[in-house]
Amino acid sequence: MMKMRATYVPEGTRATVTNMFRIPLNAFVCVALFNVSAYPLWAMFGMCAVFLGVAAECQRRLAGLVAAEAAAGPAGSVKLGMLAGGGQGGLTASPGPPAGRRV
Repeated sequence: MMKMRATYVPEGTRATVTNMFRIPLNAFVCVALFNVSAYPLWAMFGMCAVFLGVAAECQRRLAGLVAAEAAAGPAGSVKLGMLAGGGQGGLTASPGPPAGRRV
């Protein structure tokens, strides 16, 4: 997840984007834990399976967007950077450390 976050979310807005997704996640966890006795074990397992399936589908679609942008080239119509909050458009990736340098 950290590699995907570093690749697709611009560094300038990374903390804001992460926190914006963390707020509803924490609210959902609190509601689920507060009502844990209301659901049988099979229902909890089913919800986990459904959420895992939704996450896998989202990752598959992200891979499709990245592939479409790579195929379209720099002048393509798919702007993944705009989806991630980057103002310039295009896929924004943070550069790694210089070759030969240890971090």
